[in-house]
Amino acid sequence: MNRSTTSTPPHKILKTLTVSGFAAIATIASSVAVALPASAISFNFSFTGVNGLTVNSVLTTSDPSPTATANQTYTVTGISGTVNGNAITGLGSFSPIGSPDNTFRWDGTTNIGVTGAGISFATDSIQFNLNNGASGSISDFNPGSISVLDPNFIGTSPTSLSLTPVAATPVPFEFNPSFGMLALGGAWAVRKMIQKSKSGAVNN
Repeated sequence: MNRSTTSTPPHKILKTLTVSGFAAIATIASSVAVALPASAISFNFSFTGVNGLTVNSVLTTSDPSPTATANQTYTVTGISGTVNGNAITGLGSFSPIGSPDNTFRWDGTTNIGVTGAGISFATDSIQFNLNNGASGSISDFNPGSISVLDPNFIGTSPTSLSLTPVAATPVPFEFNPSFGMLALGGAWAVRKMIQKSKSGAVNN
C-alpha cells in the first residue's frame, strides 16, 4: 500500500532556516547590548571674588536636551574643577538656608540666577555655597554672595562671573568584542544550515 508523503519545498526550508537564524542573531545581540548613558548639558562656570577666591568648574545638569535654553531652570547633578587650584570633590551639603537645592537659571548670555539655598560644592577641606543672599525663588541673574564654611570667605561676592553652556555630546557607539564573536558565530551557523538544507534537497 502506497502512502502519499507531502514534503516541504527546498526554497521554503531555506527561507525558514534563514529567518530563524537571523532571529537568533537578533536575540543574541539584544542580550549582550549594553545600555549607553544618556548625554546631558554641561556648563563651564567660573567666578572670582574678593580675598582671592577663584573658581573654575564644569556643572553637569540632568537636562538631556542637545542644547541649552535660556530662562530654563537646571538641576546640577555633578561638578568638577578647582577652587584656588584645589580640586572640587563634588556637590556639597552646606547652605545658609536649609539644604542646597543645586538649581540655577541661565539668561542666555553669561549670567546665572540662583536661589537662597543655592548651589553647594566642596573641596577636601571646605564647602562653598553660591546663593542670592535671600530665601525664596531664583533671583534674576544676581548671584548675590558666596557663603562658605571658612570664616575668611563668608559674605564674599563675585567680582566677575561667567556661565557658558557646552552642548551635550551623544555617546559614540563602541564595538563590543563579545557581540562581534557571537554575531559571527550566528552567521556561520546560518550558513551551515543553508548548506545542509541544499545538500538534503539534492539528495532527495
